[in-house]
Amino acid sequence: MRFMTRALIGLVATVLTVAFIGAAVFAVMQALEARMERGGHAPRRQERVQAVRTITLRPARLAPVVRGHGRIEARREVVLKARAGGAVAAVLPAFAAGRPVKQGEVLVRLDAREAEARLAQARVDLRDAEAETAAAERALVLARKDLETARQQAALRERAFERQKGLIARGATTEAALEQAELAAVQAREAQVARERALAEAEARLARAKVMVERRRIALTLARKALEDTRVIAPMDGLPDGVTVTEGATVAPGERLGRLFDPQALEAVFTVSLADHARLSGADGTALGRPLSILLELGAQRAVFPGRIMREAPVAESTSGGRRLHAEVTGAAEGVPARLKPGDFVRLEIRGPAIASAARIPATAIGTDGTVLALGADGRLEAVTVRIVHREGNTVLIAVPPGLAGRRIVAVRTPLLAPGVKVKPIVVGEAASNRAPGTQAGFGLRAPRSVGEAVGEQDEAAAPEVPVRSGGGASGGNVEGGGHEGGASGAPSAPAADAPPVSGRPADGAAGSGAVR
Repeated sequence: MRFMTRALIGLVATVLTVAFIGAAVFAVMQALEARMERGGHAPRRQERVQAVRTITLRPARLAPVVRGHGRIEARREVVLKARAGGAVAAVLPAFAAGRPVKQGEVLVRLDAREAEARLAQARVDLRDAEAETAAAERALVLARKDLETARQQAALRERAFERQKGLIARGATTEAALEQAELAAVQAREAQVARERALAEAEARLARAKVMVERRRIALTLARKALEDTRVIAPMDGLPDGVTVTEGATVAPGERLGRLFDPQALEAVFTVSLADHARLSGADGTALGRPLSILLELGAQRAVFPGRIMREAPVAESTSGGRRLHAEVTGAAEGVPARLKPGDFVRLEIRGPAIASAARIPATAIGTDGTVLALGADGRLEAVTVRIVHREGNTVLIAVPPGLAGRRIVAVRTPLLAPGVKVKPIVVGEAASNRAPGTQAGFGLRAPRSVGEAVGEQDEAAAPEVPVRSGGGASGGNVEGGGHEGGASGAPSAPAADAPPVSGRPADGAAGSGAVR
């Protein structure tokens, strides 16, 4: 019974509470309606105006710059190997120390006593063969004379036999004399045949002697070569590297002793993508002959060497599918006492064909849909589609449409900026239309980090930066590049930002953090 009583009391209290709340809401609604009937207006929210950094697009004739990394290699290089085995008798000090050597210098000398003995033996054998040849030639001469004598005797015996036959017909001689003459003629013919056989043997002997002379000469040539193989001679002027031989060591035939390269004939080997190769290619479909800059980092200094693409690999790169290029180093670095060496890792910058109406803008000014936000006449943003020619690190080279030339665009896009949003522009400079990639001083960014401007671009004075009051909020973020070295342009309270915000909210100092009401 007591439970039922408490339940009823709670239900009555709930109903009364709901009734009081409904009455209060009804009273408020009545009051608002009465106020509106008397000419009052409901409060209106004020539109927020975003403070953003802007740059002015000044189109100019620009060229895309393709960047890559490569390695220096020797264009003329010789691997030195031992052509004979044996003990090392001497090593040229300059070769062992890695100092320059001249063509024709003996770099390594092996023990040549055995080779010299073989050469002396080959010379003796050759003289022996030559003496045998001379004897065979004299024997041939004598054999020819003997044959001639035998022929003459055979002719005489034949005439005597014929004479005896005539006499026997007249009865002036006997049968015995006739037979004696016939026998003499037959013996003369046999002697002639024997002399012919002797002549043939003499000719064969001479031929064998001449063959032996040729063999001995070949053996002498091989002996001379074996003696020459005991010396490793520099085939060209150059610098030795990787020398592994020492005096007193024993080397085997074909063992590598070191290498020799020409320090004046160096090349940079690097790979570019198919898209970059297409930008660099001319009418013949290749990038041959295109100039480039080769950058060697030396701590606080940077050496820039001129170069020229001289050849392309006949096959595509197996790992990346790009094009492998070889560029020769055509000169020395200016103002820096530095020299390239094989094995150096370098950066390369190649300038492609120029584009008539283009501009370089920060990469943060381009949206994912390929548009930029331009300021309209009423201070509101408009999305304009542009064609991206080439991405160059923290900047983007775009083709400027005719309607966008001279207009201001947002330098750094944030999630708070969209078409139709009203903004308060803060001019930080002009687009780097005539600047090399990375030269973003006009954006309020760091000084140039690349040497693209050293290839031939003309500098254009950037528009002066407009200081931003610390009380008015930071601008729409820093232009990407990681080089803003003092916060916002002239704004001591705006923190530096190395990159645009990637989350859904703006970073400190990004657009929207200092909105103006």
